[in-house]
Amino acid sequence: MSKLFDQIKVGLDDSLEEKLQWLDPGYGSYRILKKSVDARQQPPEWVFRIETYSQGEKPPPLNFPVSKTTKTISDKPIIVGAGPAGLFAALRLIERGIPCTLLEQGSEATKRMKSIAAYWRYGTLHPLNNVCFGEGGAGLYSDGKLITRIKSPYIPYVLNRLVQFGAPEEIQYLSNPHVGSDKIRKVIPPLREFLKSHGCDLHFDTPVKKVLRSEEHTSELQSRETIS
Repeated sequence: MSKLFDQIKVGLDDSLEEKLQWLDPGYGSYRILKKSVDARQQPPEWVFRIETYSQGEKPPPLNFPVSKTTKTISDKPIIVGAGPAGLFAALRLIERGIPCTLLEQGSEATKRMKSIAAYWRYGTLHPLNNVCFGEGGAGLYSDGKLITRIKSPYIPYVLNRLVQFGAPEEIQYLSNPHVGSDKIRKVIPPLREFLKSHGCDLHFDTPVKKVLRSEEHTSELQSRETIS
């Protein structure tokens, strides 16, 4: 049976495990639910919210299941842009069992890296494939941060999925989580492959020229190809 401890203060150089032994002698394992730093006093202290478990008991895996839709979807939803919003829109649809199409004017991460390197080294700018455009959005190469102050119930889901695809586990409990550009680059490829293998049709180097408002609800690409 688990026990919950809130507002546990531990010195920056002190041991959390020793503190837990005093609070819950003989505990078996624990999970950090929240970690922040209190710098209002000196010296600063870590502040934890912890759930402990008995001997032989392990924390259950964090999971945020998404229910499959029971409706019949006749037309694939079309998502424009493979930034964070576009990628997670596609992921949410796929997890609900809805195939979709994702269009991105820039390249996938590996190819995009070459275009960015050419700009940094030689000043050659690719207009559709740079630090702003391409798979992953601006944060993939400009150390951008995705921070929200809203108390949305979807925030734990997003952080959990980032961890599943390779982000550090600590982002699920840090008070101001940040993956970092160096780490998010490792998250994007497995996320892309998951989408592709579960029914998402990805089109890179495919700018959308305009949306045609008609009965067919088609998007016209720069190549004059239309996607329903």
